[in-house]
Amino acid sequence: MAAPRDDWLEGRGPYLSLVGAIDDATGKVPHALFRDEEDVQGYTLLLRHIVRNQGIPEALYHDGHGIFVRPRREPESLEEQLAGRRKPTQFGRMLVELGVISITSLSPQAKGRIERLWGTFQNRLKSELRIAGAANSREANLVAVGFSVTI
Repeated sequence: MAAPRDDWLEGRGPYLSLVGAIDDATGKVPHALFRDEEDVQGYTLLLRHIVRNQGIPEALYHDGHGIFVRPRREPESLEEQLAGRRKPTQFGRMLVELGVISITSLSPQAKGRIERLWGTFQNRLKSELRIAGAANSREANLVAVGFSVTI
């Protein structure tokens, strides 16, 4: 759900991470935003925008990043061992409270869709940012809000 930090502003400003989502049913991007780095707050802002404008999603596919699920290499607590499940991350708890199913994407098809989306963004959105003269994350987000893409 996030493109790696990249020179989105082509030297006019800092490297940024793009956090976004794609609706598998429509192929549309409900929202995307630039952040200084991939973080919980960025995903929270993304989800808040989607919930406010499109409603609560049924499920959320993700790449298994530590923001979504606790890493397997992190030892389980005794409490988790007894319960037979890991405690969710802060973002994971939010999904549980909203009733959103959290699915770690393992299939090449799901990964391919998001990779195509990032490729489209890196091609077309960079051009839009250049035309707008965006030089920081605030200006880049103003461009991203008006940017529309369907995969």
